[in-house]
Amino acid sequence: MVGRLVQIESLLGMFCLAGCAGPGWSTTDSWDSSRNGQHQYVSTGDCQAVPFSVVRESEHDRAERLLRDLPWVDLTTIEASGFSNEELSQRAGSRFFLVRGLIMPGKGGFTVCVFPDEVVTVSYFSVVPFWYIGTVPMKRCPLVIQLPRQPRALYVSRVIGD
Repeated sequence: MVGRLVQIESLLGMFCLAGCAGPGWSTTDSWDSSRNGQHQYVSTGDCQAVPFSVVRESEHDRAERLLRDLPWVDLTTIEASGFSNEELSQRAGSRFFLVRGLIMPGKGGFTVCVFPDEVVTVSYFSVVPFWYIGTVPMKRCPLVIQLPRQPRALYVSRVIGD
């Protein structure tokens, strides 16, 4: 029974990652803030969770092209819904943004936070399968978020658990 549960969990993990197509897995990526030692963002205030939507697979390449030189891009409500798997409605006084994100293999999920100083962190937490020894690969996975103002900065990170 345990073997069957492991197989089901592995299949579910692969299904969840299928929504983020695009370039293959890599051990380095320019979207990864930790490559320049920026992964340790420290704020004096509490973060506020930000709702997000993963960009649907058919729009992934277009989203990645828009994010080639910028960590976020302003979106209209119609554009945000087009990138998302769901119809999005804009809250009063807020704007939609397409932002960078990275995923890793294994079970995991995103946490998006905005701090009082308008810094946004996009973190992917993952329990990585035991067969990954050394550097864990990553893959690009853009998100749509909604904020009251444009971010001052955006940090993309990956957190590995066991």
